[in-house]
Amino acid sequence: ENAGEDDGDVFHTALVLGLFGRMRYHVPVDGAVLGEAWSFLEARQNWDGSYGPKGRWTAYVLHSAALAGFSDNKAFKYLEERQWELDESSLALLARAAFVRRLGTAKFRGEVLRMLEAKARCNDRNCFWPRGASISSSVETTAYALSAFALAGVDTCQNDHQELLAKATAWLLEERVGQTGWRSTVDTLWAGHALADLAALAPPVVAGEGTITVRVDGEVFHKVPVTESTQREAFVVARAMYVPLSVGGHEILVTWDGRGNATLHATVEILTYHSAVVHQPAWVAVEQELSVPRARAGSLRSLKGWAVPMRLTLRPNASDWRFQ
Repeated sequence: ENAGEDDGDVFHTALVLGLFGRMRYHVPVDGAVLGEAWSFLEARQNWDGSYGPKGRWTAYVLHSAALAGFSDNKAFKYLEERQWELDESSLALLARAAFVRRLGTAKFRGEVLRMLEAKARCNDRNCFWPRGASISSSVETTAYALSAFALAGVDTCQNDHQELLAKATAWLLEERVGQTGWRSTVDTLWAGHALADLAALAPPVVAGEGTITVRVDGEVFHKVPVTESTQREAFVVARAMYVPLSVGGHEILVTWDGRGNATLHATVEILTYHSAVVHQPAWVAVEQELSVPRARAGSLRSLKGWAVPMRLTLRPNASDWRFQ
């Protein structure tokens, strides 16, 4: 085959190369397979360093090669010389590959981040990167961009681009479909990967130790001890709390008692039953009232606690046949 042909095998081979490249950090992967896949791609590289017609696959191949531990200097040079012409997805892939393999100069990588920032679509609440002319979705493109900013380092994320990343993260989370993930496997893979990259930069939430307690109508339903060393596991448990509520009014009290400082917020997710066959409204109407957190005395002397009062009222929907 000619190197200039739009060979779908190039894109799919690059995709698998990048996937195996990431997997090798967690499970054994035959290095010979990675080497042969890389040789296959190199044999189909165009004379100018690009892949596919008009360089369509170049950013994907460069990024996948970086994930597998390979540096493609010819492909990087091709994209570097055309950085102002790249669509959002190709630019985000170039940025991510550059930070993974430290390609180009620090000045160049900073310029690419500024170009990415300029291409973001933002409003008062959210930011995202559209797919441009690429085959990637906007979710995938936004995930690439977020991950690139995260790989740039803590200082970049916490200073110059903090608001942008916060809004883009909010948009990415809003794009989830139900509780299972995003619209496609690739979207879910890269959205989760980007969020993990951002989470890795976060400082410990709790400096010290304490206990999160959840009370419903005065009765203790959950107690989760939290320390600096176990806080990640503890918050997983806290997020998975489940309390069945009967119809009527309920007071939910979430408290934190302990030593040290912590920045926490409490949310309540209401799960209602919807029939998959008969499209009726939920069998209960939910009214939620959230009060401002208030300081209170801790359970031990010299300790300080916070109370976050919430009141949920569940009213039966008598028009729903299931309630009858």
